[in-house]
Amino acid sequence: MLAKTSTGAIPFLLVHEVEAVLPIEVEIPSLWILSELKLRAIRHGKMYQKRMMRAYNKKVHLRVFHEGDLVLKKILPMQKDFRGKWMPS
Repeated sequence: MLAKTSTGAIPFLLVHEVEAVLPIEVEIPSLWILSELKLRAIRHGKMYQKRMMRAYNKKVHLRVFHEGDLVLKKILPMQKDFRGKWMPS
């Protein structure tokens, strides 16, 4: 289809708000469909990262330490690692 020069879009896109896909492209994915799927996956990944960042930031409390402040340092006991040969050296 030819794009309108005033809008830069094809009429089908303006009416239906989606790109026109040929039936043959559904069975044999074209470069256009693969790139569309890749872009959709990237958008989904970015939205997921934003949700995770918001959830994490809700639980984080900013603490400011200055030189000379007293802090409590908790030393945890060494725990045995039973991963055998998979244990980090």
